Amino acid sequence: MKKTFCVLIFCVVAIYTFSQNPLGGSASLAFINNPFSARLYALGHINQTLFDNDATLGYTNPFLWNKNMHQQIAFGTSFIPGGVNAGNIAYVHHFPKISAFGFGFNYIAYGNIPRTDESSNIIGKIQASEYIWYSGTAYHFAKLFAVGGNIKLFYSQLAEFSSVGMAADIGFSINDTAKLLSFSLTATNVGAQFKPYRNGNTEIIPFDLRMGFSFGFKGFPIRFHTTMHNLHRWNIRYSNPRENNTGNLFSSSDAKPSKDIGDEIFRHFILGAEANIKKIVRLQLAYNHLRRQEHRQLNVRSIAGFSFGMGIRIKFMDIQYAFSPYALGRNSSHLTMGIDIQKIPRRKKN
Repeated sequence: MKKTFCVLIFCVVAIYTFSQNPLGGSASLAFINNPFSARLYALGHINQTLFDNDATLGYTNPFLWNKNMHQQIAFGTSFIPGGVNAGNIAYVHHFPKISAFGFGFNYIAYGNIPRTDESSNIIGKIQASEYIWYSGTAYHFAKLFAVGGNIKLFYSQLAEFSSVGMAADIGFSINDTAKLLSFSLTATNVGAQFKPYRNGNTEIIPFDLRMGFSFGFKGFPIRFHTTMHNLHRWNIRYSNPRENNTGNLFSSSDAKPSKDIGDEIFRHFILGAEANIKKIVRLQLAYNHLRRQEHRQLNVRSIAGFSFGMGIRIKFMDIQYAFSPYALGRNSSHLTMGIDIQKIPRRKKN
């Protein structure tokens, strides 16, 4: 219990220290917040109460590492608009009398990007890519509780500029399987750059304080999830110049746009549901209001903000697909394949 108490104290100190982050758009290295899991993409890109032996879930939920993930390996790839590709590999190993440890590698490749001068003339091409190496473990106690942590080392290369840094995730969860109730609290990306893109210009990495709650009903195959993110800051709305440009010949241009309290509150919420059919087929549906508002186009209908997914588990393999729409007909697809090494059939020795 002393270890648990120390971890919780560290969580409180970290949350207090990083609670003064600036508004959205002013943090660097946003790729660290990508879930790199098709199942999480399907449930709104962030989910804090999805308890399973899926090896890809531990990257954003450090309290999930457990012995049931022993010798689970997962591969994933994402196809993102603009020719961007992302992928990952994760592996979990349980060491008897110690704990289960997860290891992983994530990457994003942005492809060849045109390099232009100040007059928009193409003068060449640049390449950009970003990488994360991580490891984590968790301590489970009293059957219901768990605390866990991840350490991440990241490297970003944007043309001739590069950055290196380290971050940590700390999480606490309560999972009552008998009553089908789950709760979690996670502080992600507590860290900093060791090497900024430009000397003397150290940037803030995207810290996030998240809380999740989920529930289900006995005999009913659907579990409902609510995730709250960016709890350390109230207003996560981006400044829209069109809203500020209200001036004309008969009115002042200093008029401030009206505030929508309901919109500000709901931008912190992600609502999702997952149906598990005989532990073989999974179906996911989620709504992320922040993504909806950021991708919304005037006078154009779309389903941006919603995400969908389907998974299937057959013997030693688990395959998950997710579909996440953006604006103006742009969509992203995500695929993850998990393998339980222990269940792979082996040839009998003569």
